[in-house]
Amino acid sequence: MVSEIVFRNSLLVFFLVFVAIWLRSFFLTGLSNSSFYTSNEGCISGMSFRTFLSLGIIGILTYVYNPEWMQWSYIQVKPIVRLSGFVFGLCGTAFFIWAVKSLGKNFFATLKMRKDHSLITSGANKFSRHPMYISFISLWICFSLLSANWFIGTSGFLSYTIIMLGRVPAEEKMLTEKFGDEYITYRNRTGLLLPRIVKKSNSDLRV
Repeated sequence: MVSEIVFRNSLLVFFLVFVAIWLRSFFLTGLSNSSFYTSNEGCISGMSFRTFLSLGIIGILTYVYNPEWMQWSYIQVKPIVRLSGFVFGLCGTAFFIWAVKSLGKNFFATLKMRKDHSLITSGANKFSRHPMYISFISLWICFSLLSANWFIGTSGFLSYTIIMLGRVPAEEKMLTEKFGDEYITYRNRTGLLLPRIVKKSNSDLRV
């Protein structure tokens, strides 16, 4: 029988590593008002995403501090299933580091571009147009499994559903407007999240 403290401490480690990497990249790109919100995201989409994400983070911190306070949303999960959270955590962390390194100075927490913004098609971006989101999804699955908590899982699911329905299309539009045919060519050979098996022709403008 795996002790609950093992799951708690493991979740805390993955969460802190993620936050540390995120903050380091966040501050390296420079802080400004647009570091927190831009109109490109859309008010409803931006606020909804931040609300659900904040609720999920509160749930994680509450669970780590005292699991009994989150007992109301605990779900019975076999230990082996919860332990699979380690795999998602390791993969998500590794991919997150790779994605941040690939983006370099182009990393932003909001929909924003530098004047000298460049189109990154190497590293993690060679296989996915949005590798950062893959790492987020993997890490949130990790958090949900290790905590065995439906509130944490649902908050993450809703926040990233909003990203996929609202933010990603807006981001795709921005990139297409800035880089034109270069981005269309890249988009046609690279999948949105997962590697594209069937390549599209340059005349096919669908995402």
